[in-house]
Amino acid sequence: SSRSRIVQLTQKTNQFNLTTKRYAESDIDSLIFDPQCMLYSLRVTDRFGDNGITGTAFLFHSGGQCWEIDTFLLSCRILGRTVETAFLAYLIAQIQSQGGRTLQGWFHPTTQNTPAQNFYEKHGFTNIKKENDSSWWTLDLQEEVPSFPAWFRITGETG
Repeated sequence: SSRSRIVQLTQKTNQFNLTTKRYAESDIDSLIFDPQCMLYSLRVTDRFGDNGITGTAFLFHSGGQCWEIDTFLLSCRILGRTVETAFLAYLIAQIQSQGGRTLQGWFHPTTQNTPAQNFYEKHGFTNIKKENDSSWWTLDLQEEVPSFPAWFRITGETG
């Protein structure tokens, strides 16, 4: 099921994982019903076939018009194809449709998630705080935001 795959991704994805938070199925069950949370899974299909669910993101409404990226991760087998930009652009559109004007998130570095270290900077976020090795980033959604790459298509969207 999608839920068990999402749990597996949070448990095992290390390279492209902004926070490396780990979740159990019971955590996902409560997030699904949390009105302050938007939970997404990403299935990537290309001309070579279906890669399955290879990414997930959990966004929390953190008050007012602000949303926070709690989890954003992609399986290493789909890296290098601008999937992360397409996924982020899609998430931003969802937040904007909810009246969101700001998107924020932490980057917690580990020995393995170097491929994700420039994600926020590359997508126009501003670093506004550092705590130990971690950094807090913000993006004003009323300014220029990452756009959806033209070669991507969204299909089969469900709630």
